[in-house]
Amino acid sequence: MANLRRDRPLSAMHVEVVQLFQMLVEAGAQPGTDFSCDLEARLCRINERGFQLLQRAYPDLDWSSICDMMETDLEQPGHYLNAHLGVDFVGQMLARLEDCLVSLDDAPAASYVQQVLTGVEQRTGVPLYLLLQQRLSLSQQARLERLMRHPTAQPCYDWIIDLVLAAGGELSDATVCADDILLTQRGLELLSAVWIGDYDLSEDPQPA
Repeated sequence: MANLRRDRPLSAMHVEVVQLFQMLVEAGAQPGTDFSCDLEARLCRINERGFQLLQRAYPDLDWSSICDMMETDLEQPGHYLNAHLGVDFVGQMLARLEDCLVSLDDAPAASYVQQVLTGVEQRTGVPLYLLLQQRLSLSQQARLERLMRHPTAQPCYDWIIDLVLAAGGELSDATVCADDILLTQRGLELLSAVWIGDYDLSEDPQPA
């Protein structure tokens, strides 16, 4: 999430926003989904997919300099989510994502980052992708970008377990059984609070 500088005239900001949004649309981003703007509040928001589309469509532009024209407020949605959950979900997931990039091969790592970065932002509005980029070296950022485009074929359950644990769950709330993962009712509730997406999940049958 980014706030346009408040010392810039509203008319100038309007022109800049229109130009930026024209670029987003041409890059394939969806208005209202990948980006939105509130001129009265002087707030623009571009999600992880929209930012990626911009980088791919206009690779010659210095996006770091363009982003310097804005005051970033990436952490605010995370503060709200952490307060709601009563745990430092964002900090824990960023640490787990960093570990994933170090410890997992491409196929499981791609499954992990795609599910987490896309599903969490769509569900909560927390820009994990941009927050994670700030913590990575240039080589790690390049690998993350490759993984986000990787055609995942190898199932990986680590991301589900990590989301449940980071949201305040216990190890017993998400367990791997053969080729499936079983979630308790609490595990399902915690996962649903921080993630949305298409994935077959099974609820762990509780003893009568």
